[in-house]
Amino acid sequence: MNSLNEDEIVVVLNGKRAFTNPTVSGNKVTLAIADVRFSIVARDKAGSNLAIDSQGRVLLNDSRTFAIDVSGLHKTKTHSVWMYSEPQLLESFTVSPSAESVSKEIVVPKDADAGWHSVVLSGTSSAGDEFAASLRINVPAKESMVLKIATSGWVWALLVGAVASALVLPSRSRSRRRNIA
Repeated sequence: MNSLNEDEIVVVLNGKRAFTNPTVSGNKVTLAIADVRFSIVARDKAGSNLAIDSQGRVLLNDSRTFAIDVSGLHKTKTHSVWMYSEPQLLESFTVSPSAESVSKEIVVPKDADAGWHSVVLSGTSSAGDEFAASLRINVPAKESMVLKIATSGWVWALLVGAVASALVLPSRSRSRRRNIA
């Protein structure tokens, strides 16, 4: 598997650009930033993890859902997950005092454009370091209602029935006309 490009991952730690080597395991991409570990994985409608591409990039499907697992966060500060091309706050949360990590399932808004976007986790590490970590995700095109109808099984069954009727009925009516004459 090829590694992610440098422009696909951006990490800022205490206001300065930092570098991290992502790890890819079990279709999850994980970043380590100071004492924070941030993992992201695409999910299908049933909650199963989706495969990543050969570059290690996260590809959403029509459920437009991804999950994050984060550890090493400050317990009293607020942390945020944003999506950029157009800035949209997807999730804002704090960590329970008794929790070691946070897991969130996030759905990309239906009005988000298809294509590549950056998901940014920002917050404060348990050591007090301010950070932001950005990963790229691919949001699929919305399936139109016309496409859904055109690809559904019952539409094809009706179409086959209509074609069969168009072929059979004219020949039967011709044979009836012959019998009447």
